Amino acid sequence: MFVREIELYTDFLEQQIARAQNPDKRMLKNWDGFCNNMLEGIVYYRELLKNQLFGHDTIAFDKSLENAELIISKTKTSLFSNSL
Repeated sequence: MFVREIELYTDFLEQQIARAQNPDKRMLKNWDGFCNNMLEGIVYYRELLKNQLFGHDTIAFDKSLENAELIISKTKTSLFSNSL
């Protein structure tokens, strides 16, 4: 469930970035905060995973978290490299 939610939020963010013609500092700050919040959520779920609070298929869940983290990090990196 959480992984699908992260995917939806990532898609939303990428759409917002694509629509912005000339993002200002406020937009960049908001997008950066949005990325940071998603990354913090991933850390939180990794801690739950580490503490074995999930019943099954932890390997697949962890792999999904890794993929989501990679996408978010790439989005964040491209966001700021394009704004310079």
